[in-house]
Amino acid sequence: MVDRNGMMIEEFVQCCSGCILVSEPNIQPISRIEMPNKPWKKIAIDFTEVPGGHHLLVITDYFSRYIEIVIMASMTAKNTIVKLREIFARFGYPTEIVCDNGQPFSSEDFSKFCFSNGITIKHTVPYAPFQNGLVERQNRTILKTIKISVTMGRDWKTDLQDFLHTYRATPHTTTNYSPSELMFGWNIRDKLPEIKRTVDIKKQKKMTSVQRKKEEIHVIVKILIKKNKLTTTFNPEEHVVIQREGTRLYLKNLETGVITNRHVNHTKRVVNNNPLINTAHEKVSNPENNHKAEMVREPLNIEKFNESRLPETSEKNLQSESSQKRPHLFSERRSKRKICIPSYLNNYHCN
Repeated sequence: MVDRNGMMIEEFVQCCSGCILVSEPNIQPISRIEMPNKPWKKIAIDFTEVPGGHHLLVITDYFSRYIEIVIMASMTAKNTIVKLREIFARFGYPTEIVCDNGQPFSSEDFSKFCFSNGITIKHTVPYAPFQNGLVERQNRTILKTIKISVTMGRDWKTDLQDFLHTYRATPHTTTNYSPSELMFGWNIRDKLPEIKRTVDIKKQKKMTSVQRKKEEIHVIVKILIKKNKLTTTFNPEEHVVIQREGTRLYLKNLETGVITNRHVNHTKRVVNNNPLINTAHEKVSNPENNHKAEMVREPLNIEKFNESRLPETSEKNLQSESSQKRPHLFSERRSKRKICIPSYLNNYHCN
């Protein structure tokens, strides 16, 4: 854009020092990380703090998504090395460790320990936790498990071990295999029996609109100000919806009778009118899904798994495939109209 005097307004604004200082940073697109070809070759480690003076050392394997958690009273470099020696004695030394710039991981003792065992340390950029996103995502799930345990009044250390057992035996959505199967070559046994489930389709039908209008909607309200990391997302006190005006809900507390109004995004519907009861709902499955569930899966082959997980496609192949498909697509979509010579060219010889 050029003004009356011929100056480039866009360039002038881009060179403004005040505009640059208050502008948003440039966000680069997320790039894919090259995945290892075997278990326990590349791991990510991080500390997460639990209220009560405990620290959790979380270790995640990039290939299998296998998790190891160690409960520690202090997260010094010496204690971290002692716990890592115990874990490496079971699984062996990894090739690469991804960690942040915390004091235990940036100390000289930790660097000597990794160098003496042939381990490469890859530190993330300061104040960029997304570079260690694999273990950071696991930390969020772990804190959520502890938060539920504390809310229910149970021992969070016991529930944490139960969570690890269930997680290691459950197929991952990314790999389609359980972490233990990719880590050890076989799946660990859990408490779920391998039986066929029968679902009553009539009981799974949705309620009609008339029944929904007559039904009282019970919700729980989101806690906007949290005390610590173990504070639950929602308050366990139930409310009943009295009236709704667009996204505004008028709620009545069932215990105190106090009427408040909240945004619909700050509420969550309660199943069976009790937020602390863990209700199990079976999904309606068609015969094709039942047939797939009964099929026996082939034994795990790491080489075939890597080929299916990381397909080798070059840019030349992609261009050749696209060039082969384009003429076919355009030939189908282009209309076939008769081309006639304009009348004013009748007196001329046209090639």
